[in-house]
Amino acid sequence: MHILLLQRKHKTTEINYHTVRAELKEQCKGFFKNIKGEAKAEYWLFKMKHVKVLARKITQLDEGAFQYLKDIHCTKTPSGFKLEFFFDSNPYFKDSVLTKTIHTTRGKKRKVTKTTGMEIEWYPGKSLTETENGDSFFNFFKSPIADTAEEVQRLMEQDYCIGSTIRDKIINNKDLEKYSLQEMRFFSPVRYILYKHRMLRLKYSETREILEAQYLKLCKPFYEKRYEIVNGLTKVEVKDEAAMDQGDKATKEKGVPNFWLTAMKNHKLLAPEITERDEEALKYLKDIKWSGTYGGSFSLEFVFQQPNPYFENDVLIKSYHGPQMERTTGCAIKWHHGKDLRHKVVEGMSKNSKRMMTKICESFFNFFYPRQLSLDDLPNLYPDIYTGYSYEDLVEEIKIKRNYDYYIGQIIRDRIIPHAISWFTREALEEGGEFEDLQDDDSDDEDVEYC
Repeated sequence: MHILLLQRKHKTTEINYHTVRAELKEQCKGFFKNIKGEAKAEYWLFKMKHVKVLARKITQLDEGAFQYLKDIHCTKTPSGFKLEFFFDSNPYFKDSVLTKTIHTTRGKKRKVTKTTGMEIEWYPGKSLTETENGDSFFNFFKSPIADTAEEVQRLMEQDYCIGSTIRDKIINNKDLEKYSLQEMRFFSPVRYILYKHRMLRLKYSETREILEAQYLKLCKPFYEKRYEIVNGLTKVEVKDEAAMDQGDKATKEKGVPNFWLTAMKNHKLLAPEITERDEEALKYLKDIKWSGTYGGSFSLEFVFQQPNPYFENDVLIKSYHGPQMERTTGCAIKWHHGKDLRHKVVEGMSKNSKRMMTKICESFFNFFYPRQLSLDDLPNLYPDIYTGYSYEDLVEEIKIKRNYDYYIGQIIRDRIIPHAISWFTREALEEGGEFEDLQDDDSDDEDVEYC
């Protein structure tokens, strides 16, 4: 079978799967909207008052205005996110929508660069921000103004804290859904609404998992045929001029040499993870598989040719546990003597003589040794970078490193495994965003409404 035709057939299957799943998501969005409508005004106020950070900001006077709050939306922006509070006509202000936009830097260290609010058009004598002490949740919608840059930055960080809490704990909150049906009816009709919301989401998740299982079943013959072609178990044709220069060479040799190594190196985020020393070992990589679900736990399996001069393992496994990535596990690589690519023996100098020292190296194979980082680890491991960091900054750094590891796993699962032939031939690079867009909605399937 023509190797590029094989990839195109798989792509058609994948597009059909994502089309059906998108229709399922839109259907569920309508159901969620109807459920929220049943809760009316009590819904959002109830949720916000059960989060300490927000409850401290909501005054008794504010509660009167919040009775008219009918929905909250969160939208991603190029540099952060935007919150929109939708209100019914009310006796407090003329605006139907109150907005707040948070701008942050990207990269390993998040920093709030700007927060943009709005001027609320209060009815005469109804302003909740001009009371005797000035305390009100509605101060959140103001743009921060202060005498010093330090104070402005403090206010912006406070805005980010409130905004991210609303985004993560209110719009996508699951903590309030732990009560039984009887308890919900006894305590508050809102809890009953939340129960219905949870049941609907579980039903959506079950339906999505059935759809995923059907899709993965359709993919299995494609992956098996690709494995046979790549490893020379069946004859392969590479006639397309769009194939890589080494394609002609591949037809003369058994299988497709360096297939997975080339596919991963052609991805801009995976290429920096692979060192020159790693490349020789990754030439023995025969297949990459994954098992699990898109929205929950999953494992990656790297199948290697044996024997090889680097390690004894037939399969190296990396696992991600829980829908919120509660933890990760790797595997113990049985390295041959002197072949551990994570370490390098170098010549060191002492006062009177030379001695051999083992140096820790960057390596793709560190991927299989996930560290459960604590707050003390970063300054100890990287003293030149993290010494003097605050508690909050260290927490953020650990979160970034954990999320990046998870992101690499997702890239391998969602980009490389399904489209390995296109990455090998560089077709994926030429088509740009098409291969990135197919799975963009996975992260928000859990609640359908994620920002």
